[in-house]
Amino acid sequence: MANTPAKSKPTYTELADMYNRVKTREKKAKSAAKAEGERMVEDVITLASAGGLSYLMGQKHAEGEEAAVAAGLQRNTQEFDEKVDETAQLAGVDMDVLIGGACTAVGMMGMAGNMSGTVRKIGIGGLAAAAGRIGYDKGGESVTEKDEEG
Repeated sequence: MANTPAKSKPTYTELADMYNRVKTREKKAKSAAKAEGERMVEDVITLASAGGLSYLMGQKHAEGEEAAVAAGLQRNTQEFDEKVDETAQLAGVDMDVLIGGACTAVGMMGMAGNMSGTVRKIGIGGLAAAAGRIGYDKGGESVTEKDEEG
């Protein structure tokens, strides 16, 4: 230990440089944390809109089934299915597709001002709900067709 050179105290300039490096790292860390929080909120908005529109479509289909039964239509007929589908549509387009597409377009064009990003995420959630529903329906149809063939 006798051969160890004595440490000199840092100069004012060295201390200022160390302080500035720490402050810069702190700013970068805060900025990264804020960006991650914003991304997480956007993801939650997308998931919530997908869930909400899926729920809406389920409610509309249930209302359609009640209306079709009340009209005396037989289940598993084309007429029954058309009546059910009508209740979940606006101008012949499924509500989740219409709402999702409209919100995505409005958000992408910046028509909602500083809320355009949020509106776009709501639209993407709606389109995701529609894609899931359509995929589910088509998957069920292909299984039914296979059963009828074989």
